[in-house]
Amino acid sequence: MNETRDLVVMGLGELGQFYSGGALRLGLRVTPITRRDRPASVLGRITRGTPLLISVGEADLDEALAAIPPDRRADALLIQNELFPSSWQRHGMDTPTVAVP
Repeated sequence: MNETRDLVVMGLGELGQFYSGGALRLGLRVTPITRRDRPASVLGRITRGTPLLISVGEADLDEALAAIPPDRRADALLIQNELFPSSWQRHGMDTPTVAVP
């Protein structure tokens, strides 16, 4: 992964806000992806290798992962209350970084 001072966050609920706030306190630039955004468009302006924290709710995870361009899936960090390998494997993600708080 590239050395970065940036973080992209998809999902600004409780967990997304918490981790975004921590990143900002550490001096990282945080770029949000909201429901109104097209992820591919936002990611097109961000350096490849920049971590992409996906912190959407369980009901929105499948749609969120489907919206990530294949060439950016290696940048994904999944954080969720419940995560199962089948959740990301059906989207062609081999071994994303996963955190279950």
